[in-house]
Order: sequence, then structure tokens, then C-alpha cells
Amino acid sequence: MQQINITLQGPEEDGQTIKLIVGDQQHQTHHLNLQQARSLATELIQLVHQAGVKNSLNRKQSSAPFMLARTHQT
Repeated sequence: MQQINITLQGPEEDGQTIKLIVGDQQHQTHHLNLQQARSLATELIQLVHQAGVKNSLNRKQSSAPFMLARTHQT
């Protein structure tokens, strides 16, 4: 799994920036202004939420046949 580091940098000319480092040995460094960081955070939160909902629905669907079979046995 790749390492992710996020640090607050600044102050710069136009305020503070966010330094995002992704990777282990050959890492990539990105400097984001606050608006870019907010946008990235919002997108990440939305994607994580969508993945959680999808996983929850998949678990419910995979357990549904078991629940139906169980109710028929009683």
C-alpha cells in the first residue's frame, strides 16, 4: 500500500498551501491551494460514501437468499 502524507505549508504569498505526498520510494508531491484541497476532500468524502453504500447494498443482497431460505424453514 502506498504511503500518503499531508502537511500544511506556508504562509506563502497567497496564504497557506497543502502539501500532498503520495508514494513510497518514487513519490509524487503536489502543492494544493486551499480551494483545491477543499475540492479534493469533498470528492474523496463523496467517493468513500458511495463505496460504503455500494458495499452495504452488496452485503444485503448476498445475505438476502439466506434470509429467505431461513424464513421458509420456520
